[in-house]
Amino acid sequence: MFDPARLTQARQLAGLTKTALAQHVGVKAAAVGQWESSTTPPRPDHLTRVAEVLEVPIGFFALGRPYARLDASDRCLRRRNAHARSLHRAAAAQSPGLPRPHRAQSRLGCISEVSALSDS
Repeated sequence: MFDPARLTQARQLAGLTKTALAQHVGVKAAAVGQWESSTTPPRPDHLTRVAEVLEVPIGFFALGRPYARLDASDRCLRRRNAHARSLHRAAAAQSPGLPRPHRAQSRLGCISEVSALSDS
């Protein structure tokens, strides 16, 4: 069974909007909204693609898995956000106006760490 709250959690930590995730998966933003609101579950092929985009194992979305506390007070996020801010400042100084993927990369690392913790 699919747990929509896990999708929302992973998407937000990855720093993606519903629209951005939908574009990566090849669906409309409304479909992602329906998945997150429990209106309809994602098809298996879409769920596989979502897991790839968010860089989490597909089992991360399983219903009944324990929830980990994932907020800015967590050591993982504090450490990674400090690093991301540093990278952001350095990149902004070198090339103003270019997109900054560092925040998403930082959050994806935390998702991987939490996923590994909840698998054990």
